[in-house]
Amino acid sequence: MGLQIGIIGLGRIGTGVLRSNFAYVPGGEFDIRVISGIVPVEQAAHMLRHDDTYGHPPFTVSHEGNNLVIDGKKISYCRIGQYSKPSEDDRLAELREFELDLLFDTTGSTSIGDFRSLVERNIAKKTLSSWNVEGSDMSMVFGVNHTKYDPDQHYVISGTTCIGNAVTLLCHMLQINIGIDHARIVSIHSDLSDQMAAGCNGLSHSLDRAVSKAITPLSNDIGALTSLVLPELDRKIDSFSYQVSAGNVSVIDFTVQLSRDCTRDEIVDLFTTYAKDQLEGIVHCEFDALSQQKTSIDYLGKPYSAIILMDHLVLKSQRQLSLVIMLDSEYSYCCRILDVLGLIESNHSQ
Repeated sequence: MGLQIGIIGLGRIGTGVLRSNFAYVPGGEFDIRVISGIVPVEQAAHMLRHDDTYGHPPFTVSHEGNNLVIDGKKISYCRIGQYSKPSEDDRLAELREFELDLLFDTTGSTSIGDFRSLVERNIAKKTLSSWNVEGSDMSMVFGVNHTKYDPDQHYVISGTTCIGNAVTLLCHMLQINIGIDHARIVSIHSDLSDQMAAGCNGLSHSLDRAVSKAITPLSNDIGALTSLVLPELDRKIDSFSYQVSAGNVSVIDFTVQLSRDCTRDEIVDLFTTYAKDQLEGIVHCEFDALSQQKTSIDYLGKPYSAIILMDHLVLKSQRQLSLVIMLDSEYSYCCRILDVLGLIESNHSQ
């Protein structure tokens, strides 16, 4: 019997997972029973039908009463408060009737206590979050540590982040084969939903600046998140981020001080071997990007968590490695979430 899944939140990740779930398998790859969002059901249906980034979905979307109808499948829709916490919102108790095996939270605001409460109140047997929650049973990066998943031990699971996926994958390949003394991560990330232009409908980002017209430097915790999966790299990674209004594609400037001498050919062979074998479909090595004069939009809709631009791979003094990585930070992340759901379902069925 397959997983019975609920989703909290219909922002970019919630809608992206729904879109990916129904895009390639008639009736959906997974059994999504209920969705909780802050907008009325008719608006939720409209958002799914019309996407400014990816266009119209390759399936039908409508609504009937309190149900979304996606590709002919009825999914119950439960409206929740915009600022309420799952542990405090009695309306989420309604989800208990669906006997959910897993509840996927995409809100980015729920605490570990909220997730424990959802499991303890039998609203769902397990929870999965679209970010890292301190104190979760497992922080999973598919392709790195997914084989360590234990269905009898892991009930509150963190799905890391889009940049976290890419960085952890790169660190994993380098650490176990060469070793990392130190890494510096600079990501240029598409703007997020909380970055409202100052004065727009009375709302603003916490910086209170017109972020749609500017580059916003922000600190982040990618280094700490990576060490949750690769504890041997604790305090060895510094990270920083610039957020810009440039669609869904992000870029990572990745500089590493390696633990031993190596050659450029060795590193190229390392990445290409992983991309063709263990990390096929997750990591991609792209050659000749310079000659094609590509821009970020050319990587929109690509499923890879990390696209390594091999033309930009530079090794100096046999140990100082510089990389440039592109990724569709929304679509690739949703693809990895479906991979995680598939892993949990396969263990659930056994």
